[in-house]
Amino acid sequence: MTNSKNHSRFSAFDFGFLVFWISVILVIASFFGNYYYEERHLDRLIDNIHWTVSYLCAAALAWLGYFSAESGIHRFRLWFALGLTANALGQFSWAVQVYLDYYIIPTPSDYLFPWVAPCFVIGYSIIVIECDRSRIRTAVLDGLGLITAILTFSLALYLPQREGVGISQLLPLINHPVSFLTAAALGVLLIPLLRLQPDKSWFFSYSVWEERDFVGCYGTRFLSCRFLRMEPCSMRVFPFPL
Repeated sequence: MTNSKNHSRFSAFDFGFLVFWISVILVIASFFGNYYYEERHLDRLIDNIHWTVSYLCAAALAWLGYFSAESGIHRFRLWFALGLTANALGQFSWAVQVYLDYYIIPTPSDYLFPWVAPCFVIGYSIIVIECDRSRIRTAVLDGLGLITAILTFSLALYLPQREGVGISQLLPLINHPVSFLTAAALGVLLIPLLRLQPDKSWFFSYSVWEERDFVGCYGTRFLSCRFLRMEPCSMRVFPFPL
């Protein structure tokens, strides 16, 4: 019985790596396709393919992590999976909008992407409660400080550029980078605060490297793009796709 469980566990881990490497190959291929094809519609199609593949694989890995967890703290994985699923649905909605050439802000995807931060915050709260309750006050104060700093920075960039942009359009623009950067910053904060030592099973939850690289870079890219152009972002400000 034990050998059977271990075998299934290793098989799930191997499957997770397979999903990860398939997504890496597709993203790299789409990256070169972006710069090889200059035709506008084809370029947008390839760009959306790489984002959609990345987000779907992130959600798939997160759910793999949740269902493969056997012991220890794992309830947080559910909230990470829910957040990344909302993110994937938002990207799918955005891909449809691009296909229909619909860019009126707020768009349907603007109501899905912001769910990433609340879901991650709930997941982080569970980690703090189950790891070290005595650190709750410290984590909350540090978290509020980070959120305030991120919000202030975002407003400082957006408000001077808001000419012709109404409140209904400005709020989604600010909400996107604030949500993603908050999720990234809180994750980075909790690792040293709680002295977390992630093992290989964390790969499935897409938490450690996802929150530092994917969420942080995405928030920065979104912030930069919207600040520079104040229009729907094509996600091509930075030279490398995620």
